[in-house]
Parts: sequence; C-alpha cells; structure tokens
Amino acid sequence: MERFLFETSEFPKIVAENINGSLRIKGWDRNTFRIDTDSPNSANVDQDGNTFNVNSKSGCLFRVPLESEIIVENVSGDLTIKSIENSLNLENINGQVILKSVGSTTLEKVKGNFSSKHIEGDLKIESANGNVMIRDVEGKIILEDGKGNFNFSGISGDVDIKTKGNANVTLELDFDGTYNIEAGGNIVCQIESTINANVKFSSKANSIRIDTRDQNEIFANKEFEINPEDGDCKIQLTAVGKIEYIELGKHDHTSSSFGFEHLDNLNNVGENLNSLADGITQQVSENLGKSINSITDQISLIMDNIGKNKTVTENARKTLKIKQRELRELTKAQRDVLRKSRKETGSDKKGSRHRRDIRFHAFHQEEKNVDPVSDEERQFILQMLQDKKIDINQAEELLAALEGKVPEILESAKSESTAEGQDNPEETNDESK
Repeated sequence: MERFLFETSEFPKIVAENINGSLRIKGWDRNTFRIDTDSPNSANVDQDGNTFNVNSKSGCLFRVPLESEIIVENVSGDLTIKSIENSLNLENINGQVILKSVGSTTLEKVKGNFSSKHIEGDLKIESANGNVMIRDVEGKIILEDGKGNFNFSGISGDVDIKTKGNANVTLELDFDGTYNIEAGGNIVCQIESTINANVKFSSKANSIRIDTRDQNEIFANKEFEINPEDGDCKIQLTAVGKIEYIELGKHDHTSSSFGFEHLDNLNNVGENLNSLADGITQQVSENLGKSINSITDQISLIMDNIGKNKTVTENARKTLKIKQRELRELTKAQRDVLRKSRKETGSDKKGSRHRRDIRFHAFHQEEKNVDPVSDEERQFILQMLQDKKIDINQAEELLAALEGKVPEILESAKSESTAEGQDNPEETNDESK
C-alpha cells in the first residue's frame, strides 16, 4: 500500500481519471485529501491549485473534505462513495456503484448494479446495465436507459424512469408532481399519499389491477385511466407486462396481510393491534424526539459560540454542518419509522399538515422512564418484518427506540461534540473506513 497526503481548501475538486481496480471515496471533516492505493508505485497525482487529477493502476481509497466536488471518469471495478455533501459526476463504471449520503448525482454509465441511499439533490442515470435500487432522494430522479429491474422508494421530486426489466416503486406523491414509469416487464406501483392523482395506464399484456379505497378490480384492458376532478398530480404507467396500482394504507389492521386469518375474533385482534401500534408509535416518538432535541441543543450552542468567539468560528462552523446533517438524517429516520408503524388517516391537505404537527409535538414531551420491550410489542414488530411492512434495519431501530437506546447517529454526534475544538488525532495506517 502507498499513501499520499495533500492539504486542500474546504472545496477541492477531485478527479479520478482512470482507476484500474475498485475506488472507495469517503468524506471527512478535514481539509486534507488522502489517497491509499492497493499496490505500491501504482498512482500518479497531478495537482493544479485546488484541483487534483488521479490515475492509478490499482484500486484506491480516497478520504476527502466533506464538500469536495467529485468527478469519476473511468473505473474498471466497483465504485463506493459515502458522506459527500457536494455534487457527484460519474461517467464509466465497469462494476457496481454504491452511494450513501451524497449530494446531487449524475451517472453516465454503470455496467453493474446501482444502489443508493440518502441523496440530497437530483439523481440522473443515463444508462444502467444491472439492477437499480434507490432509497431516499430529496429531488427528482431520471433513469434514461435501464436494462435490469428497478426498485425505489422515498423520492420527494418528479420521476421519469425507463427500464427494460420490472419496476417496483413506492411513490410519495406531491402536489403538481409528474411521475412517468416505463418498463419492459411488469410494474408494481404503490402509493403512500392521500393526494388525488390523474393516472394513465398502458399494458401490452392487457392486465391492469387497481386496488384503492374506491375500487379493487382487474381490467383486461390495454389502456385505462383514473381522472378525479380534483387530481393534484399526474402518473403515467406503461408496461409490456402487467400493471398493479396499489394504494397503501387502504386496509385496516384486520386485513389478511397480517396473517391472522386463523383467529376467530378478527375485530378484537384489529382493536388490539391498533392499540399496540399507538403505544409503539408513542414510545418511538418520545425516544427519537429526545435524541433530536439533544442535537438541536448542540446546534444552538455552536451557533452561540460562533457569534461570541471568533477564534473558534472555523471549527464551530464545520461542526455545525455535521450536526445539521445528522439532524436531517435522524428526523427522516423518525418520520420513516412512524410511517411504517402507524397508518395515517384523512385525505385533505389541512389534515395532512395537522398530522405532521401532532407527530412532531412528541419531541417536546416530558422524559419518561422507558419500560422494557414486551413480548407482545416484539411479536408485533417481527410480524411487520415478516409481512415486509418494514425491513430488518427498521425493525432494529424500532426495538432500540422502545428500549430507550440512543441511536448510533446520536452517539456519533456526542463523541464529535466532546472533541470539538481539539485537533483530530492521526488515524492509523490500517484504517479502512
């Protein structure tokens, strides 16, 4: 292994021109660009002011400032990028691409699979040969030419998808939003919203299934439309295969999806589950609310220090950005857990805002001693996991929150707060984060 170290500004431009191997890039809170190569004497770095051009005959690990501009032109292996607040411009990746907690991203071509989680900005993919899985994009998403299957949820902007495989999507509709999905296989489109939508369906297989509050039917048609008078957004679903359009939350807790068909008294079961869900939601809100309040207090303290002491402004400003990012991530995690564990009701816009007010009011409740997780609560969470209402990570978050454990993100925030104003110690050579 060979190591290179360069001092930079907060906003360097990092260009990986040709990497013959896999490339891993991770942001850190230092004005330093560090390169660790997999093989000695394999890398060449050209520096022009605050711009760095890197070529390597082996794989590399880059540690870069959080707000670096990243350009990756050619990588023969896999590409992994984490914790970059600035934009990403990616061109030709022969392996798979994994992104987590990054800024707006443009990807020209990936020959392997693509997966991402937490993109703060738009995501545009021109060509993807493998499968695509996307979670949580705070912007619009475009896939111009997908050749595999496509799966996404948690998109806050417009959607324009074209893929030759199947498409399994969960849409959180927004007013005046436009959602266009074309698939060479089947489409399963699930809706997590009370917003009315104008929907156009086109199925060459002549199979369109609609499961909403208003209807539950299968149409042997090639074309079909839903046109409510007060439609607030537009959805276009075009498939060579079948189309399923499902409104989530239309069933109550007595539905067969929970696997309680063998019980005699379904009404009692439904009431018990509703009560249990309310209890879980309240405890989760309280514990996550305490964590969010703690980070909010830290942000207020840092802002006070910035105003009072000019000598700590630089360190405090960097720490402030980290805390703000952690606060956004923790708040989103709290919102996701609540949405999965509790069915929201109501259909008007005013009602939706009212539910959000109630949800975040839990942040300011008095602290309470947290009771151990009961067998009933644990079984309910496991049942939601089995029914694929939540994934394994969300199940662990629910259990941790009910037990009163501080989420990992807050532990990280506390450790950073303790170290604020001190120099970061040098990391050991065996670091591979």
